[in-house]
Formats: sequence, C-alpha cells, structure tokens
Amino acid sequence: MPGGTIEFLEKPEDTLIREIKEETKLTITDFNLLTVDSINLSWIHKTKQENIKHIFILYKINDYTGKIKEKIKIDNNNDDSKGALFYDVNLLKENELSNIAYYAINFLRGGSY
Repeated sequence: MPGGTIEFLEKPEDTLIREIKEETKLTITDFNLLTVDSINLSWIHKTKQENIKHIFILYKINDYTGKIKEKIKIDNNNDDSKGALFYDVNLLKENELSNIAYYAINFLRGGSY
C-alpha cells in the first residue's frame, strides 16, 4: 500500500498522485475518496516504543497509466519504497501487514477497524 506524508501546502489528492508515482511509477488518472479516519497505534521506532495518532485518507484508484515497477532505486525523490506488486487483498494475512495497512485492508474487505 503506497502511502506517505502530505507536504506543506499540498492537497491530499496531489499527495496520492505523487506518492503512487514515487513508489510504483504508475500515473493515477482516476480515483475516488473512500474514507478519512484516524487510529491510535503503538509501534517501535528506532528501538523506542511510541504511541501515535495516525490520520489516514484511503482512496480507490479506478484507472492509471504505466507499468508497475517491481524494483525502484532509492534516491532523493524516493526514500522509502524499493518497488511494488499487486496483491489480492483477500489473500493477505494480518501478520504480514503493518498496523496501518491492516486497518486499510480490513476496511476494503468490508470490516471495521
């Protein structure tokens, strides 16, 4: 699940387009907002446990151009993705996902988080 931080003065939909391009090399041409929500998470960051509030904006991508890049070079424009693949959300297992990805996948499956 590509994702990232909204940059200063950037609109959320522009963040979607930029992050997808950076992390997958795909160009988004059509999308819909699914939900905006927040969750409280506890996670380990640099060996220290932190409690955070994470706001996520979940979109459905209806159409795109380009071919997904399975391997992407880490550089100044891309510092957090080594590539991407498509997965069937129904085949993903909770223990293989980050907490944030788990909540998003559960929402897509029709569940609650």
